[in-house]
Amino acid sequence: MQRRVTTEDIGLTPRTVILDELRVGHDPWKAPYVEALLSGEYLTPPIPANFRVAEMRNAIQRNLDPAFAGMMPMDDALRAAHDALQTVLDKPVPEQM
Repeated sequence: MQRRVTTEDIGLTPRTVILDELRVGHDPWKAPYVEALLSGEYLTPPIPANFRVAEMRNAIQRNLDPAFAGMMPMDDALRAAHDALQTVLDKPVPEQM
């Protein structure tokens, strides 16, 4: 699985054997990340300020799925996804509660 994620440019792996085997380290776009991984200084991305990321993603996906399945016009699905996303964004953040 890690090999596929790495070769299809979905992400990197901390497994140096895969990095070496696939010669990912020779990709100029990935080189800084590979160097950081190999040196042990790679920092993961920060946690988003809005902890409702999954809720937002689900609201969007739930409303776009019917369009992708051909059961709804894309314009209607986009409007529904926009409204659902706005509902999530309008909720107070924890420090406002």
